Amino acid sequence: MSGGRWGLWLRRLGKNFLYSIPVTIAFLDSVGYVAKVEGISMQPSLNPEDQKTNDYVLLNKWAIRNFKVQHGDIVALTCPRDADQKLIKRVIAVEGETIRYPLV
Repeated sequence: MSGGRWGLWLRRLGKNFLYSIPVTIAFLDSVGYVAKVEGISMQPSLNPEDQKTNDYVLLNKWAIRNFKVQHGDIVALTCPRDADQKLIKRVIAVEGETIRYPLV
């Protein structure tokens, strides 16, 4: 490519990058985002023992719009001890049910 073509290509790249910023922000704010699952609490469904890398999940904000959470659903929530941390857990009970620990 000649110098003029490189300049045109860079301008188009910059313009497309600037256009993608508001689209990305709107997507993250209203649709969902990708999160890395760390730890062993969700094994064997996520992060199986024999796997060397972490799993990634799409946290879909639309799936829970009506708050119809059911047994077995995997949900993300804000950690009560650290507001910057998200927890990914499986639902074992819903409103009105009693849980006894240890589970027997």
